[in-house]
Amino acid sequence: MDKIENILQNLKGEKAFALTRFGDGELLGIRSAGLTVARGKQKVNQQLSNLLREAISHEQENYWVGIPCQTCWGEHRWVADKFVRNDYPYKTTAVVLTNRNWERFIDEFPKTIGFRSVYWIGGESHNPYALSELGIKISSHIKVPDSDAFSEMSNILPLINGFPRKSIVLMSCGPMSRVLTYLWYKTRQDITLLPVGDVFSPWVKKVYLRCHHSRFPDKTDKHPPCPECF
Repeated sequence: MDKIENILQNLKGEKAFALTRFGDGELLGIRSAGLTVARGKQKVNQQLSNLLREAISHEQENYWVGIPCQTCWGEHRWVADKFVRNDYPYKTTAVVLTNRNWERFIDEFPKTIGFRSVYWIGGESHNPYALSELGIKISSHIKVPDSDAFSEMSNILPLINGFPRKSIVLMSCGPMSRVLTYLWYKTRQDITLLPVGDVFSPWVKKVYLRCHHSRFPDKTDKHPPCPECF
């Protein structure tokens, strides 16, 4: 179910696709509105909860849905399995860009961009232009609040019409990124939509998580071994 090869091949071949990844925060929001997720930065109201349900259950060609590891997050996986059928061809893991695949993705992703425009949708405090260190040139930083990004949903949603064909849109704005990916890909199948979350956080936010340990062992603990996701 780990489809990193497919994702990298799509990028290298400039084949547009969408990848929306559902972790513990999104699954908690799906189960119950009113909770605060995304490390305390997003309260899930009923509208957001409903949209997350639509996003995880949506099916479309090249619309990839990442769900939690059954070993590490059994309770959340149980919820995800109710919305994503077992034989859905575009199903993968929520950590397909991180954990055991993280270093490979950050090394290979810059090589796939070519001359395509790359946009960043993320918090006001983010510095996506620091990704130039990895060889990633950001065309524009579309800023949203660091907390409660979903409050800007109505202002961000119409921007879909402004992205050039073959653009790559990287998103680090909590659960809203999953909703944007779902709603935008229904309209535009000529751009690539990637909710990257904390994939690039060491550069963009100066935040280091366990999935970054291999590159920054002095800044974070090592992730516990798992046969499924690490």
